[in-house]
Amino acid sequence: MLRKTGKPLCLAVNKVDAAQHSALAGEFHRLGIRDQFPVSAEHGIGVDDLLTHVTRDVEHTQALPASDLDDEEAE
Repeated sequence: MLRKTGKPLCLAVNKVDAAQHSALAGEFHRLGIRDQFPVSAEHGIGVDDLLTHVTRDVEHTQALPASDLDDEEAE
């Protein structure tokens, strides 16, 4: 369903806490999502790569809608 929207799509695979768990993230390739990021939210592993990818897409494709809040409300 998500691929059919035509919007940029990436997948964060959580619970990849150690190098030996990286192979488990490969099981998600069958979903057909090209951009996958194995992360460990608890340990901060892979989060930088995910955030870099997401913010890069926002700058180039406006993947996320701009906020309707003014600066004061956003703070």
